Amino acid sequence: MSKFLPGLMLMLVGAVTARGQITITHQGAGAVVNWSVAGTLEVAQDITGPWNDILTTSRQFTVTPGCTHRFYRLRISPPLPSDCLTFTKEHLLPVFWENVHGTDPQHVWMVGNSHRAFGFGVIRFFDGQNWQSQVPHAPGRLNDVFSFSPEVAWAVGDAGLILSTCDSGASWVRQPTPGTASLYGIGAASADLAWAVGAGGTLLKTSDSGQTWAAQTSGVGVALYSVAALSAASAWVVGTAGTILRTDNGGLSWIAQTSGTALRLRDIVSLSASEAWIVGESGTLLHTVDAGQNWQPEPGVTSEWFQSVTRDSAGRLVAVGNHGTIFWRDAGTWKPQSSGTSVGLGGVFAAGPNDVWATAYDGPNSLLRGDPLQNSWTAASESPDFSILWDVHGDFNLDTVWATGSPGTVVQSLDEGRTWRILHSEPDVQLLEIGTVGNHLWAAGFGGPLTSPPGVVLHETGSTWTRHGGLTPSLLGGIAVASPTHVWAVGGNSIIHTPDGGQTWVPQNIPTNIPSGVNLFDVAAASPTDVWAVGTGGVILRTTDGGQTWVSQPSQTFRDLRSISIRSNDLWIVGEAGTILQFDGQTWRNYTGFTSEFLNDVSATDASGVWVVGSNGTLLLFDGLNWTTLPTGESRSLFRVSAVGAGFGINVWVVSWDGLIDPYPDVLRFKCK
Repeated sequence: MSKFLPGLMLMLVGAVTARGQITITHQGAGAVVNWSVAGTLEVAQDITGPWNDILTTSRQFTVTPGCTHRFYRLRISPPLPSDCLTFTKEHLLPVFWENVHGTDPQHVWMVGNSHRAFGFGVIRFFDGQNWQSQVPHAPGRLNDVFSFSPEVAWAVGDAGLILSTCDSGASWVRQPTPGTASLYGIGAASADLAWAVGAGGTLLKTSDSGQTWAAQTSGVGVALYSVAALSAASAWVVGTAGTILRTDNGGLSWIAQTSGTALRLRDIVSLSASEAWIVGESGTLLHTVDAGQNWQPEPGVTSEWFQSVTRDSAGRLVAVGNHGTIFWRDAGTWKPQSSGTSVGLGGVFAAGPNDVWATAYDGPNSLLRGDPLQNSWTAASESPDFSILWDVHGDFNLDTVWATGSPGTVVQSLDEGRTWRILHSEPDVQLLEIGTVGNHLWAAGFGGPLTSPPGVVLHETGSTWTRHGGLTPSLLGGIAVASPTHVWAVGGNSIIHTPDGGQTWVPQNIPTNIPSGVNLFDVAAASPTDVWAVGTGGVILRTTDGGQTWVSQPSQTFRDLRSISIRSNDLWIVGEAGTILQFDGQTWRNYTGFTSEFLNDVSATDASGVWVVGSNGTLLLFDGLNWTTLPTGESRSLFRVSAVGAGFGINVWVVSWDGLIDPYPDVLRFKCK
């Protein structure tokens, strides 16, 4: 089936059995495409291909007439067991930034990776006011970014990965490349013509906006790191072992130039067709004014490694490198700048004479913004910086989600995880679980002065935060918000309750037949008076009178129970060795045996089913009749889950973390929309 609009054609490929699964609507000179089946939108310049994937995080795409791509098609994916779920990974923390580039203060891109040595790539965009997530989970690591215009940009990475945008990042398309060599640098002479360089002397060129990339012969076998594209005919390339290459015939031949050094050359910036600067290992600075016939060193500036160099509109240079090194060249002299950091700086871009960005490659979420004219540099946070993520909590408004982490920080996203803002931070506490009702937010954890009991609860309403410390002799790992005034928290062998919005906290008396060494992990409230708690050794406690009495419940297991969730007609409990228990108000049912994984959390909803997460990337869904294991692609432990919505409007938020495998957490999202 095909859909036609002026200037574009959309082709639907695959078996579609129901009408209304794809819609196209006009929007100005372009169009908006929506599809209700799982699939991947592809784009090509010609109907015969090649077809390339568009990276989207929803089932909607805006077709921009300004792009050179003309043909679009939808490749239908096999349906997941739930019949509507697509999987997207929203990466919250942290990112190790590799490079930054742009065209002006309102169009700046950064690329980085979720881990210093491995992980996946991330692209963020600065519009002059805020950083926005454009590619939260690239199909590989990313090493460099280059923008030719406010609309056109490229990013390159490992295994021959090249992504491009022709609409300011509204969509990023993966481009076909010859070979799988890692690519370290890219530069463009126009919106159509660019070179990419990488491992083993790899040198690629496109003359059609990346629809096709062709390998060129570099004549070297060393790693190439950077390219300065001067025109359709001329370009410079630099790399390991003092390598400098130049072409003046479009890359038909590359001529080696004499650098006078065997050190690693990391970056090059051109001031004209004949003048350029190169930076590199051990403070290397090289300068030519005769198109590279002679490269003159500038010794004695620093012994630190330079990693990147940029120029502003007036021709002044800024070079950055290891241990927070920043040098500025003005009036013919290189001058040191005070960066205020000791982390290695790997990327730099001058958006204007007084506006320069620098990224750090060995410090998570490290980003500087400075004014070299004033020798003024400050940290510019573009995302929260957690070392551990403890909990995630979705709202009935599908766009809103909160997360808590270490150290003591609560963050919120109002756009389904694309961007995040810090709501509150208290560095001396750890917040383990979060709950909301109306405009009230509560978080439980531990910390504070060493002389006080560690149990802590934070309360926020109307942007006012109140800290309740010293509440229990153990940490508080679970919280249940029954109403704006009735809140319950558990940890160790303690249960506490506030009936008045935190003005007073009342310790609860647990049954005497419960071992004193019990550890209560979680609590859930069916109402302000009907509350449940679970813990080690199969312990289940319940009060139906607002905490005056607590009664032990028959769990029929001695395994640890980690989480409890209540929906209107029943409650669900999960725990050790695949333990899954259900209580419908009359009868207990044991689903244990469906999986042997350690189950960490459960989120039961009336409309979207029962969701369970656990070790080794386990994600289970109970639809009222059957249990289904959903593919997550994760080997790490899934720690928390929060499901909201109904039908084709479901968001399932998951925290993925395992300090033994990868010390940095992810926020994952199953999205059915």
